[in-house]
Amino acid sequence: LAFMGDSIEVTFLSFLSPCVQIDWGLTDFQSATIASVVFAGELVGAVVLGSLADIFGRRPIYFVSCIFIFAAGLGSAFAQDFAGLTITR
Repeated sequence: LAFMGDSIEVTFLSFLSPCVQIDWGLTDFQSATIASVVFAGELVGAVVLGSLADIFGRRPIYFVSCIFIFAAGLGSAFAQDFAGLTITR
């Protein structure tokens, strides 16, 4: 379910990005930055959490990644501006 939630968030991002860009008056660069930060976070998370999974096992690190996905999704739901959304994504 966590992977499904993550993929839904990425899909929503692609649909909501134009709406956020209009509502918040973002430039194209800022809108692309939000999308890029999501994938950069996935890259860093895969490298860091993958290495930790080799040490501690997959199960505990899987739960840690679920917590990260939940916290990022909750934080982005309450983001009020570009900086807040970029940090939580």
